[in-house]
Amino acid sequence: MALLPDHICQADLTSGRLVRVFPGWGGQSGIMHLVLTTRRGLPPAVRAFIDHLAKTFGSLRLDE
Repeated sequence: MALLPDHICQADLTSGRLVRVFPGWGGQSGIMHLVLTTRRGLPPAVRAFIDHLAKTFGSLRLDE
């Protein structure tokens, strides 16, 4: 048994490779913060990582 974030194991849950032992139970929700020194000159790899996080976590809010 393990407590895993949904985004890590969703494909395995969907395929049936993993099974929820306690279907109505889950961990606490949290807040993710990205702190950057500047938005100017942001390397493409960092921009791609931010875009990946936004897609993966859906409701990620980037404050300007």
